[in-house]
Amino acid sequence: MDAETIVNSLLTAIELVAASLLFASGLPRRGGYLFRGLVAVAALATLVATFMHEFVVSSGVMLFPLILLYALVLALCCLVVASCHETTTWTSLFCATAGYATQNLASGVMGFINQVCPAATPDSAVFILANLLEYAFVYVVVYLVMVRRMNRDGLVVEEDHGMLFMVLVVIFAVIGLDVCIKSSYAYGIDFATFVTLRVVHALVCAFVLFAEYQMLYKTRLKTEMAESEQLLHDERRQYHLSKETIESINVKCHDIRHQIRHMADGLGTVVVDPLIFDDIAREVRVYDSTVSTGNDALDVILSEKSLMCERRGISLSCMADGSSVAFMQPTDIYSLFGNALENAIEAVSAVPNSEKRRISLVLRADMGMVSLHVENYFVGKLEFVDGLPKSSKGDDFNHGFGVRSMERTAQRYGGTLVASARDNLFLLDVVMPLPESTGAK
Repeated sequence: MDAETIVNSLLTAIELVAASLLFASGLPRRGGYLFRGLVAVAALATLVATFMHEFVVSSGVMLFPLILLYALVLALCCLVVASCHETTTWTSLFCATAGYATQNLASGVMGFINQVCPAATPDSAVFILANLLEYAFVYVVVYLVMVRRMNRDGLVVEEDHGMLFMVLVVIFAVIGLDVCIKSSYAYGIDFATFVTLRVVHALVCAFVLFAEYQMLYKTRLKTEMAESEQLLHDERRQYHLSKETIESINVKCHDIRHQIRHMADGLGTVVVDPLIFDDIAREVRVYDSTVSTGNDALDVILSEKSLMCERRGISLSCMADGSSVAFMQPTDIYSLFGNALENAIEAVSAVPNSEKRRISLVLRADMGMVSLHVENYFVGKLEFVDGLPKSSKGDDFNHGFGVRSMERTAQRYGGTLVASARDNLFLLDVVMPLPESTGAK
């Protein structure tokens, strides 16, 4: 195996891993991220070098085996994303295919430059440096145009069979065309044909990136519509609940008014039924559960969770300035506060001590920052992974569920999420900067 094959294989592995992880940069990282990335580069480089030597150096250019090789490399890129980040299979496919298209786009540009200006041999330091600089430039452009926006909006890829079609496009159009161009030039095609094929290949790569971004945007739009419908449903439910509660209180008051009238008329020793007072107290407590913070979306979620706490015998202490999160999308407010309170309620419901069946929530803005603090007691042992509580379906305490989603929501607004526990007390803190137009309160 010669030096040129080793260098090209190593560069290809670095380029593919970097491109795939670039698209996954907004996802939660697993422990040992750097080590996992280096292992992935070594494994891919070994695979490419071995098969390239077999198919190209020893046997000459073989189109189908090379396409099959790079299809296998694409599958390994999916595994690389899944091993370095906490994600789903569909999201791994998205990152790998988009990363592969980006790498091929940069490879095509570099191949064109090398043919026009053959400045150095492939195994020279000048060639390697020029390669890395050109790839870095293409990756930065892709990041600014596509990846940064994806990270801001959230990388959510649902099960979509259209993604399988994109895999086939990458294998047969991107990879296949790239292999055909390289082999055709090796066998001697004219320069004009070479340039035309390179332009077509670049357009195919750009199409893949555009199509995948549109698929991602469609998924995001679909999720937001579902959350908005749920939010509207909950607002209607809160309205009807408040209306029914007020009507129930009026009925109870009407009964008391009749009993008092009987007493005043001297129609006998009529005593007001204590059960009526109990009913009124219960109805008033429910009525008091409706929250008004100055933010409609926050009012809905806090009112709903307050009623849930009331029914479960949980005390919910809430001090919230709803105007401090006016810059957030209603769906993000619903997701952030809903997950925080659902986890807290789930944990506190398992606490046997009635004095500790309480949840505290504080939301305020100060010094240009918005801070959310939630604390509650829990039972059992709580394990943390990468600074966040570990969730287990077999445990009564399921506080880890949804925390990753909350962290991503905070990160979309430039914030951070910190979770900790001490003496069976779970503490959750979210801090986000206020937009400049909002100003500190």
